[in-house]
Amino acid sequence: MIEQGGRVADAMRAFRTLLGGSDMLAYLAMMAPRLVELRHVLKETGSIYLHCDPTASHYLKILMDGVFSPQNFKNEIIWRRADPKGHAFTRFPSTHDVILFYSKSESCTWNPQFGDYDESYLKSHYSNVEEASGRRYTLSDVTNPNKNRPNLTYDWMGVTKVWRWTRERMQKAHDEGRLIYTKSGAPRYKRYLDEMDGRLLTTIWDDIPFINSQAQERLGYAADKRWATRDLSSIKASFPRLGKIPSSTRFLWLLGLRYLPAFITKSPIVLESEGLGPKPYDGNIILLVDRHTASAAEMVTVFAKENNLATIVGEKTAGRLLSATSVKVGHGFRLALPTGAYYTWRGTALEGSPIAPHVISEFDWQDRRHGNDRQFDTALKTLSAELQL
Repeated sequence: MIEQGGRVADAMRAFRTLLGGSDMLAYLAMMAPRLVELRHVLKETGSIYLHCDPTASHYLKILMDGVFSPQNFKNEIIWRRADPKGHAFTRFPSTHDVILFYSKSESCTWNPQFGDYDESYLKSHYSNVEEASGRRYTLSDVTNPNKNRPNLTYDWMGVTKVWRWTRERMQKAHDEGRLIYTKSGAPRYKRYLDEMDGRLLTTIWDDIPFINSQAQERLGYAADKRWATRDLSSIKASFPRLGKIPSSTRFLWLLGLRYLPAFITKSPIVLESEGLGPKPYDGNIILLVDRHTASAAEMVTVFAKENNLATIVGEKTAGRLLSATSVKVGHGFRLALPTGAYYTWRGTALEGSPIAPHVISEFDWQDRRHGNDRQFDTALKTLSAELQL
């Protein structure tokens, strides 16, 4: 990657000078190509959220500036993930992780997110209750902060001020019963609580319950993924509304799990994902494969095909070996010598077996980079045809 030049290479050279041959440099060298590939598969309207801890967040931000450009940096989100511990004697207790939010381009999709108001805020700002409807409301100022607005300066009910609205808009609010008049005769606007979107979420996330020792989200990593399970069902999520789902086995499974629970295949399947743990699934499954599918993914697909657990869509796999010793033999080739063997109960080798898909669909990397996915479109057509049988 350094030989290719560019901002990422410049960042890695700087890290080398600063960090030397440290574990942190090895971590950044591992992250750099992954972030580059993630950018490749993002749509122009896409965005990425990188979860890390404060130990590496400042280095990762420089690296992501190199990959996504500084202009596409959106936010550094602070997630309060724990209560302070009593054994921090030489420094402040560490209670937060960092989430770096970048977009691929200036045309990034963004929808503001809102949460519930705190009870203390409701008591202080929405203490009024309308007797007829029981609706809570607050009273807002209708004067204009800009005093140099001659067109908005007029007399209203004996009070002359620079108002926020035109006379016609003020009359409309009066006729609708939305104006409340103080003892001095000044109007105040009645703003109902049920008309508000809620509290605008900021870059400080402190409303996610902490992970206890028995939580399913505890994965054994320093950075557990509890924040990704936050309930966005009742609020406007910031992520773009996906017209397509990335062509990976996991996302196709989740597509089936969400939309096709009533269509039963011959054998039940257990799906396991971060945060949710193992869940039974009895829907239709389609696995996408291509010339790059190898190792464990290829073994799973061989087993699924032999037992009629899924329809295989894509192109023939290479049949790479998982348990093997790889030796260079010159001219850019390597010789893979198997050191172990895995077979199904029917005797089919799970390793080194190229898979011939049920439905042929070629993988095109350039199409994927431009947001098109021929294989995924074929998978959806195949799935629709199966459900109509």
